Amino acid sequence: MSEICVRRGVPFVDLLARFEKRGGPDLARVHLKWDGHWSALGHEWAAEETAHFLVEESDLWRRALARAR
Repeated sequence: MSEICVRRGVPFVDLLARFEKRGGPDLARVHLKWDGHWSALGHEWAAEETAHFLVEESDLWRRALARAR
C-alpha cells in the first residue's frame, strides 16, 4: 500500500514502522495474543501516531479544517 501511495503522491503514515520505532517491552503487547489484530494498546498507539502525523507532520488536518468552514 505504501508503494502505491508514494507513486501517486498520497500522504500516508506507516504505523508498523512507528510501532517498531517505539520499541520497548510494550511492543509485544500491541497485538492480541495469537491474533494479528491490535490490542487496546495497539489502538492507543495508532491513535497517537495518526494524530501526531496529521497535526505535526503534515498539513492534512489544517486543510480539512479549512474545507469544513
